[in-house]
Amino acid sequence: MNIDVGRQSNGQGHETVHAGFPADQSGLSADRIQMFCSDRGRNAQGDDTSGPGSAAIRANAPRAAVDRMIAAFTSFLAQEMGVAEDVVEFDGETFWAPGSNLTPTMLEAMEMARAQGRTDLQRHAARAGLPDSSLPDGANISEIVIDPEAGQTDQVRYTVVDDFGNLINLMSAEGQVNGGAAQGLEQTMLERVVFDAEGRLLTVSFLGCALPRASRVPMIGITTEPVPLAQNQLGMNGSGEAGAAGAPVAVANAVQDRGIRQVDMPFTPSRIWEVLRDVSEAAEQ
Repeated sequence: MNIDVGRQSNGQGHETVHAGFPADQSGLSADRIQMFCSDRGRNAQGDDTSGPGSAAIRANAPRAAVDRMIAAFTSFLAQEMGVAEDVVEFDGETFWAPGSNLTPTMLEAMEMARAQGRTDLQRHAARAGLPDSSLPDGANISEIVIDPEAGQTDQVRYTVVDDFGNLINLMSAEGQVNGGAAQGLEQTMLERVVFDAEGRLLTVSFLGCALPRASRVPMIGITTEPVPLAQNQLGMNGSGEAGAAGAPVAVANAVQDRGIRQVDMPFTPSRIWEVLRDVSEAAEQ
């Protein structure tokens, strides 16, 4: 089975998710499913990889295609089994019908059709749309310790509770949240664009950027509370930007809990120290 996806995979795990779902639905082994990402020679439609929608939206198309495959082979196999079409069932692994000893898998059904020259059963296409967008929800809690003498802010605990609806692959979803939260935490604490007095950009490479470091990111506690999305036949929500979107707000709220009412990101030690000094001086007046 070949699947053409109009979004490029940049580490999101599209290959695992998009192949895993039709494998479960069709009974085919995942290693028999090949995925092509943003190949304009095969698929003229597509868009950018952004927002939490690759699996939640695009997995509906393979589902529709698998449903069409099942319907097409049900009609074909009914004739082979000598039974009425409406008694043929597909249980996720094999086709079967009362009164027949034939129990072919999807792959075996394809081979039977090929042997009879039924090339019309070798290719199936379907379109699927959604009445509404992906609507993920969740909460992020940041617990920090601030050293007022140095302005150093340490992230000691970070907890996430997310509702992504039904999950195809829990490990992949948790990886999205972990990576996004790590990027969001470092963006909040250190990452910034720096210009000199003449307006020349100084942070021109990764050597000058504060990239996330494992030593600065605590173990992130992730809990999922799935509520199936009614607008999606699969009940799925997106998860792509949940970690990165929640982290800056959670950390900013934690910093403000120290009595700091206004400070711009990133919350560098020098910036936090200056604000705490101003707060202390204002309290003494």
